[in-house]
Amino acid sequence: MRVLIGNMFLHTIGGSESFTHAVAEELLRRGHEVDLFAPNSGASVYADDLGIELNQLHGDYDAALVSHYPVVNMVLEKFSYLEGRIIQTCHGLIPTLEKPNPWARLVVISEEIQHVHGGTLVRNGVNLDRFKPSHPLPEKPERLLSLSQSDEFNAMLSEVCFKRDIELRTRNKNVNPVFDVSTDIMWADIVVAIGRSAIEAMACWRAVLLADNRAYQGPLSDSWAGINIADGLGPVGSNYSGRYFRFQATQAHIEKALSIYQPELGTWARKQAEYDHDIRRNIQRYFEIVN
Repeated sequence: MRVLIGNMFLHTIGGSESFTHAVAEELLRRGHEVDLFAPNSGASVYADDLGIELNQLHGDYDAALVSHYPVVNMVLEKFSYLEGRIIQTCHGLIPTLEKPNPWARLVVISEEIQHVHGGTLVRNGVNLDRFKPSHPLPEKPERLLSLSQSDEFNAMLSEVCFKRDIELRTRNKNVNPVFDVSTDIMWADIVVAIGRSAIEAMACWRAVLLADNRAYQGPLSDSWAGINIADGLGPVGSNYSGRYFRFQATQAHIEKALSIYQPELGTWARKQAEYDHDIRRNIQRYFEIVN
């Protein structure tokens, strides 16, 4: 198959852009031809990593897998024959770009989105060979990585870590991004993150505390990832956004969570990543939808 993969931009690190890279990477691994379309990008580390020249479109596509409402329209303007063979993946309820386009078949990554927009549920997928365990967690945590974009939240984490003699590293994708964030993740014993960043850390067998302070929802937490995998849907139902349990991500909450840290948290997190987020299995759902 020849597949067009589209996203409004592929010049920053994380979120739907990492998802786009994971999808393209898996399709290439399977032997398919892939072109990347990102109208707001002139260069991309994602495209470079895949050996693809961005926005060099060749046509004759069998399907298009896109993120973002406007990209559906752009693809149809260029390749009208793809009508009925465009799948839009919706990653959230709040950003305007995530609004479902009626000209595309809709895939949603969580039950939270599905309850509002409908669509076919296919969870956020990651490359479990790229994001994988390298060493077990210690009995007592020594290093914490925050993937939060909030200076206020990171300052609070700094105070907590100082009290507990835990080394803190922060990685804000809008300030100091890196393409291979797995290096930072594997440095840490605990990763504090939500959404796709949390899934990547879960796949690396880290203890993942689902917490952040985002402008659109405030300081929310879903506690430890994977801790309740056998107790029903849990935070995966809202893509680990903090909106499932909606605990307030205060300093007291973070300190309480750290007090119940145990190495098994990494094992449980990896198990959930394998169960719900294996890109090799999840990408098969897209073929079923197109065909």
